[in-house]
Amino acid sequence: MTNMQYSSETQRKVDATIEAEIKRSLDTPTQILRSIYEASYDKTLNETGRLTTVMGRLATLLVCLSIKADSIQNKMVWYNRIIATLTAVILFLTIVLLFK
Repeated sequence: MTNMQYSSETQRKVDATIEAEIKRSLDTPTQILRSIYEASYDKTLNETGRLTTVMGRLATLLVCLSIKADSIQNKMVWYNRIIATLTAVILFLTIVLLFK
């Protein structure tokens, strides 16, 4: 949190923008990239407005990709555990069959 004091109108705009970005973070990375491209060429905004919009959407994209990478990593850890368990079972069976 910052210590910046906003007027109530500005605070409402900031809150609305944050809520919109939270909803946008549920989109796919392709949709977020498309919105970044559209925002960068939005002629209704001035340079500062475009820059802040693009930076916010890039942050949204980063969070989206980070969440996806984390879920993929969790799946890979689970698969690695299964592979390690299967390897141990195969080793055990090999030793049992070797001395039988």
